[in-house]
Amino acid sequence: MFGQPDFVFPAERVAVFVDGCFWHGCPRHCRIPASNVTFWQRKFEANTQRDLLVTRTLRQLGWRVVRIWEHSLTDSSRVVARVRRKLEAA
Repeated sequence: MFGQPDFVFPAERVAVFVDGCFWHGCPRHCRIPASNVTFWQRKFEANTQRDLLVTRTLRQLGWRVVRIWEHSLTDSSRVVARVRRKLEAA
């Protein structure tokens, strides 16, 4: 599947991505390393643009997309509720 989601519910057409705070540029937790700053800025920007393209493309193909920040996994009940809402809306 396009974008390699972490979890896929094909019958409901729901794709779930768990975005790591570092690699996906979480505004709350991602800190650019002190060395090679230009490289990391470009890397995070490219990752963000790729995430937007994947989400947009899947939605155009009729999929519901859920993106979950890594740090939000500590509150599993909220994560489960978000995914459940998407599944029930299908």
